[in-house]
Amino acid sequence: MFFGTVFSLTAVAQQTVKLNIPVTAPWTDIGIDILPGQRLQISTHDPSQRVQFGLGGTFDIRTCNADGIGDEGVGTGLDGTQPIGPEGTLPGTILASLIGKIGGTTAIGTGTPVPEGKPGKGAGFVGTSYNQVVPVGGRLFLGFNDAANTFFDNAGSFSETITVQSGLPDIKVIDATTSDFTSISLKYSVADSDSPAFIFRAYISSDEMFDPSDLPTRSTRCPRYC
Repeated sequence: MFFGTVFSLTAVAQQTVKLNIPVTAPWTDIGIDILPGQRLQISTHDPSQRVQFGLGGTFDIRTCNADGIGDEGVGTGLDGTQPIGPEGTLPGTILASLIGKIGGTTAIGTGTPVPEGKPGKGAGFVGTSYNQVVPVGGRLFLGFNDAANTFFDNAGSFSETITVQSGLPDIKVIDATTSDFTSISLKYSVADSDSPAFIFRAYISSDEMFDPSDLPTRSTRCPRYC
């Protein structure tokens, strides 16, 4: 009979919400807490959906989608390639795009940006479609990457479906050892996480009440079974 000490992880039920994310504020609290190593998926119901972003362009207004791409007449700066400057909600990330962060508050400058959804778009870029493993835990916020104090001339919202995948993070075996075929030690780590590795040890015994954690030393208390 094998007995062991296990450091376990607890599965979390899948969470899905549908929300409208306004572009009239830097950040919106989604109401979901994420664990390190969970997969986050975000999709815009209609990728062509546009919001009003300031003034200028066609009919004296500018519009763009969640990727920060504008329509005809917007002039320069809304082609989905221009990062916003230091005045932005997330400096260095695509101007006028849908963005995300973990932790903090609705205030600019708090929390940790989610991993960029597309290469070269900047930390926190979500856009019209997002599917990444999040390495840190905390409350999820989504927002709009505009310059601080200029949200007053925006209008509209992005309709989003947000899903946090259920289950345990990916686990891999780092090392496996045995001692005289009477005990087994397996060392694991959690993928996409800075969490330390944990160890599972199993011992063989004919005693149903046997618990290796009660043993001060192997030689004095358990010469036969462990």
